[in-house]
Amino acid sequence: MEAMDHGCLSSAFVSVLINGSSCNEFQIAKGVRQGDLLAPFPFIIAAEAFNVAMKEARIRGVFHGLHLPNFGPIISHMQFADDTVVLGEWSASNIANIICILHCFYLSSGLKINPTKSTLLRVGVETDEVARYANKFFYKAGSFPIKYLGLPIGVSMNKGESWGPMIDKFLAKLSNWKAKSLSIGGRLTLIKSVLGINEKKVAWISWSVILNKKSNGGLGVGSLKALNLALLSKWLWRFKTEHEALWKKVIQAIHRSNGGIVGVNSTGKYPGTWCNILKVMDKVNIPLDSWFQIQHHPDSLIERVSWVLEDPREFTVSSLRKAFDDLYLKKVPFGSFFWCKWVPSKICLNAWKIAHVRMPTKVNLCRRGVVLLSLSCPLCGEADETKDHIFIQCSVTKRILADFCKWWGIDCFAFQNVYHLLMSGFSLNLKGRKQKAYMGAVYTCLWTIWKFGNQKFFPGAYRDKDVLVGSQIQAYSFFWIKHRSNRCFHAYSWPLWIDDSMSCVSS
Repeated sequence: MEAMDHGCLSSAFVSVLINGSSCNEFQIAKGVRQGDLLAPFPFIIAAEAFNVAMKEARIRGVFHGLHLPNFGPIISHMQFADDTVVLGEWSASNIANIICILHCFYLSSGLKINPTKSTLLRVGVETDEVARYANKFFYKAGSFPIKYLGLPIGVSMNKGESWGPMIDKFLAKLSNWKAKSLSIGGRLTLIKSVLGINEKKVAWISWSVILNKKSNGGLGVGSLKALNLALLSKWLWRFKTEHEALWKKVIQAIHRSNGGIVGVNSTGKYPGTWCNILKVMDKVNIPLDSWFQIQHHPDSLIERVSWVLEDPREFTVSSLRKAFDDLYLKKVPFGSFFWCKWVPSKICLNAWKIAHVRMPTKVNLCRRGVVLLSLSCPLCGEADETKDHIFIQCSVTKRILADFCKWWGIDCFAFQNVYHLLMSGFSLNLKGRKQKAYMGAVYTCLWTIWKFGNQKFFPGAYRDKDVLVGSQIQAYSFFWIKHRSNRCFHAYSWPLWIDDSMSCVSS
């Protein structure tokens, strides 16, 4: 094993790029390469040595950490990767001893502390005294708020301005990503969209419907409020299950052994993050024990907690988020929409908007204050363009639907409105692959009709050639279903698809 480890470290060869050209390879004498999978392990070993040194210093009384109340733990340091925070009593001897410990750690490991990146902070100590000790040991004198692991420490995150730097950082990352991935035309569209972001536009779908899950007729986006409450509730689960965790012992020292949890009432003595977590169940008005099922084992003092919303009985953020959404998002009237994965998302979304009567037909646009020269149907011109007219009642559409129904071997007179067509996958008692193939063709039919109607406004459109629309429906649906399904037999052969699809329904 030792020979294998030595081989991993000594068998590597590297080459250096000089003005874009690589030089001859040479063997590495010691250490590991940057990006090597072994690179984190030597650092972890060295960091563990510092952890052992700090514990020994605390035991021997060389360094005095923070004593938490109510016989809580003593915290002297926290480590995460190459970020280390040392916590202790403010005294000259304590500061001098930690400087000595860091110097000894440098001599033994080779990891030297960078004074320019290290800060001396104080709580309840005069600023002049902090500056005096910082100058003595060549460190910077800092003050709260600070950043640790990229997060602000010492500020109230309940204030909106506290999130400003984080939001700016995310926006900078997003803008760079968009600039690199978008074409010149895409960038122009993005600029126009951002410049017009405060313009009043037509809202077709209410936000609550978009947030609702797909089984309730929504798009399954999920609300950020529910996600935030679920993430906060996860800490309650962890408090009940992580019995030896240091953070739990800290909470118990401050908020008593039960952490301040009494049913749904938060009794934490001090304000802060944990008290906000305790108030989650108060905000949603849900008894804690209804979802966290607590069981007491007769032979053990440790209580066992199970999660009633998920099997196996382990807590998941997604299950609680869905439960919150079910409680606070109203179920939309059209809740039995069939989502077919065998056609592109834009085709399903087009049918979804039709089901919710939210297509930008001329009548719908007029109702929302859009001024139009005419409300007549672009395909036949015989009546106003409504949802049922453009997709069912139009004379041009009737010929297209007649060919579609003949293709699938069904009665076209059964469709009195769009709702009947959208529900036909259920009314025909289709199951499994048959239902998916048929509904994929129906959604393709609706999308092609809408696209054909829009083409009437542009030069070179297929005017009065609705026969081609039927061929497009067959071709599009065949291509999509063939490449998106691996079990639909009828979509593997074009002759079988156009001649024998009726057997897919009738069989």
